[in-house]
Amino acid sequence: MNLHNTGFYLGSFHINGDVILAPMTGISDMPYRLLTRRFGNTLSWTAFVNSNEVIGGHPHRLADRLTFASEERPIVFQVYGSDNQTILNASRMLLDRKPDILDINLGCSVKAISARGAGAGMLRDLNNVHALISALTKEQGIPITTKIRLGWDENSKQPVEIAKMLEDAGSSLITVHARTRSQHFQHNADWSAIYEVKKAVGIPVIGNGDIKQLEDIEAMLNMTGCDAVMIGRAAIGNPWIFSRVDPSDVSPAEKVSIMKEHFELMSDFYGDSKALLLFRKHAAGYLNHFSLNRNDRAAILQSTSRLELFNNLDTLIQ
Repeated sequence: MNLHNTGFYLGSFHINGDVILAPMTGISDMPYRLLTRRFGNTLSWTAFVNSNEVIGGHPHRLADRLTFASEERPIVFQVYGSDNQTILNASRMLLDRKPDILDINLGCSVKAISARGAGAGMLRDLNNVHALISALTKEQGIPITTKIRLGWDENSKQPVEIAKMLEDAGSSLITVHARTRSQHFQHNADWSAIYEVKKAVGIPVIGNGDIKQLEDIEAMLNMTGCDAVMIGRAAIGNPWIFSRVDPSDVSPAEKVSIMKEHFELMSDFYGDSKALLLFRKHAAGYLNHFSLNRNDRAAILQSTSRLELFNNLDTLIQ
């Protein structure tokens, strides 16, 4: 365990823990956030929303991503965009939903987003980013945080300079995905960059990138000194990682029980039909912890009713 960690402050909120579920589209919805909070996920972070959609109104997508339970507080909303004024206007509208913290995504590497100047694309104009974060911190009345990559590409890799700029602009916390935009999710994450950022700023730093297994949590905390670790893909179908428990130490019956509970949370939120479709991403992750042939795996993933799904899941423990 990281014995030096006693949590950290985000504005007036004391965050008492050091593992956080990453905001992932299609994964980090309210049902899974609630489940992982029970296992030790220390902060609820919504999947990002497009500032243009906030202003234009996209009721279903916004509701799916921004609905949260009171027990999740403090809740972090994440927003992205390519135009400062649009982000500012969208942020004002998001305040009506009563988030506790607003996070600006400066790290998304998806081409459709970053190539048009949003997400990591904003890192190509740091003066513009400084102006945005300064304006948000002055008018919003809640902590403003930022999620970054190390730079646009190797030639513009300057995580310390980016972090210092964000701190100066008023960012209350920085999450560092330890790759450049051009690296996407290829190549090893450069954890030494997280260490350099943590050493350079006085605000909390969350490390992100290449947390693939349980041991990586402590390795990143100890190597970088970061205040918490954000876990993305390794958390899909693996809520146990937030309890520092290896799925191999969890009985098949307990795994099936959690899968059913997870589906029921999704069904309560979305209704059975939509939940069956959306649960497939999660189920694929859970099923990686079982030895299954292709047909048995497909039968579970293609279940067309709650009864069929639960009957198929029961075969895992017979």
